[in-house]
Amino acid sequence: MEVITDDEGKIYLGTIKDSDAVKNGIDGYIADTIEDLKNIFNTLMLLEHSYLGGNGSRGYGRVSFSCLSLEIKTVPVLLSTEKVPAPAPVSIQRPTPKEIRLEIDNQKDTIGTHVRTYYNEVCYMK
Repeated sequence: MEVITDDEGKIYLGTIKDSDAVKNGIDGYIADTIEDLKNIFNTLMLLEHSYLGGNGSRGYGRVSFSCLSLEIKTVPVLLSTEKVPAPAPVSIQRPTPKEIRLEIDNQKDTIGTHVRTYYNEVCYMK
């Protein structure tokens, strides 16, 4: 996850996309993170409908993904050598990229809790 600062070190809270929608504060980061996660699995889905390398029309280079999992952990859990209180980990295990992408939507609140924890640990540790 990316935290953007200006020249003075002030944290930029949110993004502007297509000049129609403005996302502010942590809600912008949560929305962007969920969208990024979904795009990773969208890419895997597109790759399954294509091929890698040459001779794709002959059936070479076909790929498929199965038994996938996604785990989201917070910075304190990853960096600490001590037991750190943290939100329950997000662990999604599904057989296909499409099913994981759909489950990301179902777990938006839990993912948002992790993004908030990350944001608080990284941005407010001064």
